[in-house]
Amino acid sequence: MSFAAHQRKLKKLKGRADVTPAEVFAETHKKEEEDGTREGWIKTRAKETYEEFQKSLKNWCQTQPTSVDGTAVQPLLTQMNSIWTEVAGGPNKGRVYGLGVIRSSSRPSPLLSSASTSQNSEEMEEMRKEIAELKIRCKTSDDRVAKFEKLIMKYMPQARDDEDDTESDED
Repeated sequence: MSFAAHQRKLKKLKGRADVTPAEVFAETHKKEEEDGTREGWIKTRAKETYEEFQKSLKNWCQTQPTSVDGTAVQPLLTQMNSIWTEVAGGPNKGRVYGLGVIRSSSRPSPLLSSASTSQNSEEMEEMRKEIAELKIRCKTSDDRVAKFEKLIMKYMPQARDDEDDTESDED
């Protein structure tokens, strides 16, 4: 069953629409007892990921300013997903441990934690360098094409006549 299906089931079971990814994870990664309760994690990794998520979520909340009425700001679902994704080790083959498949419309924002922000800044700088290099390569290629076109026009004058015919056909 997919993460989304488990989430829908849990929303219905709990009778509320604000079921968090961590609640779904706990529901699907704890052993079910005979009385229907859930106790004990199925794997050590599940327990460690959940506990690390709770710790990271608490740290995130402490770094946020309080709202106008003095209450703590609650993270959005995308922010919780981002924190979870970071704690779980990031996406692997389009999936995140405990969340399943990442869809482009629900992909967590990588801009939410300081570690992600510095990583994002580094990635942006690398992208800027790559774009600059690609612009140079593109300019060089454009120059070569222009030289090649000049050679064609010089040694194949009929190509110029063909080009003129093509332009007049487009008008």
